[in-house]
Formats: sequence, C-alpha cells, structure tokens
Amino acid sequence: MVDVGLERLTLPAVTLDATVARMRAERDTIAAERTASGNEQAAAIRANAARDARIQQADASVAAAEIEAGSRVQAARIYADAWQKAPELYKTLRSLDTLNGVVGSGTHLILRTDAAPFRALVDGPPGLAAGKGAKGK
Repeated sequence: MVDVGLERLTLPAVTLDATVARMRAERDTIAAERTASGNEQAAAIRANAARDARIQQADASVAAAEIEAGSRVQAARIYADAWQKAPELYKTLRSLDTLNGVVGSGTHLILRTDAAPFRALVDGPPGLAAGKGAKGK
C-alpha cells in the first residue's frame, strides 16, 4: 500500500453533542471557580479598605479631640487674662458672646432686657453707662 486517504471523518451526532456539552461544562466550571476566586479577593479588598477607613477615621477623631482640647485650654487662658485685666469689659463681652450663641438670624425671642445677658445691650459697657449719665446731667 502506497497511499491511504480519508475524505471525511466524523463522529456520530450523539457523541459529538456529548463531547461539546462536556467541554462546555468544563469551561463553565473553570469560569465559576475563577469568578468565585475573584469575588473572594474583592470581598477581602473591601474588608481591608473598610478597616483602614475606620482606623483613619478613629485617628482623625483623636487628633480633632486633641486639637479641640488644646484650643479650649488656650481659650480659658485668654479668658482668664481678659478677666484679670478688665473684669467689667470681660463680663460685657461674655454677655455678648452668649447673645451671639442664643440669637440667630431666624430667632424670635421675647425676653426681659433687664436681665443678663441682655442688660449689656440696654446699658452698654458698665464703665460707659456711668460716663453717659454724668455727661447727660
């Protein structure tokens, strides 16, 4: 025999369909495994990012609390110095600060003006009110 040739070689349709189905199932299994692995890695990355965010937020809160505490200490020193230098002016300014905190742009209040802190608006600074009375008489 010198030469042998095949013109066509095919599998029966049932065998071919089963082979293709098995190949498709193998590919689907590999795809599902890779998807599951990717989802697992994504979940780990998200969990790590959330943990890092919580840590940074906690650190920022601690730093903010330290800054606020320092500013309160500094404000207390300033208030103490102001009170020692001019007690009446300090009282007037603190009354005005209180008013500023109580009364806003949309606030409507009906209050007596002969009580603190509103007394400062009627009389003005204590030393100044005495001066006006002396000039006016």
